[in-house]
Amino acid sequence: MTGKESHLRSALEAANELAATGRTLSQSGEATISSCHLVAYEQWGDATSIDAAVAWARKALRRPTRRAEEKASALTSLGNALFTRFELLGEEQDLTESLLRARQAIRATPPAMPSMAGRYANLANVLRAFASLGLSSASKALRAANTAVRTAGPRDQQLPAYLSGMALILADLGRHKS
Repeated sequence: MTGKESHLRSALEAANELAATGRTLSQSGEATISSCHLVAYEQWGDATSIDAAVAWARKALRRPTRRAEEKASALTSLGNALFTRFELLGEEQDLTESLLRARQAIRATPPAMPSMAGRYANLANVLRAFASLGLSSASKALRAANTAVRTAGPRDQQLPAYLSGMALILADLGRHKS
């Protein structure tokens, strides 16, 4: 087991212990645990981790907060977990709620926050999935991806991923025009 894996397992064990005792975390703490469960799914393929990610993100959203970025982070965690579950199970209701949460996260994010570009990239991914199902136009996904790229600073380490996402959408548009 690598150091990263052991840290992830430790975080998940601590979260389970916390849940068992009935003690609570802050909204951002619960959103972080949701993200840990999502990473656990991606690392180990444990499908129950996706449901745990959704549950922790929903728990985070129920917790009141005065900090807009905390709420936006919890919305992002839920949207990402739902999107991943949609990719695994194909449940359209997960995709629909993921879209709702992605849009809410953008609205909840204070202007000029570094996380804004990632939130638009998440929206672009969800809209691309809608377009692939014929439920929306890929041009909507392209607009969101373009906003992600424009919002990211030139030193943003995620900029290559945002550009890659945009390229995938452009490829989709090219296939549909043929």
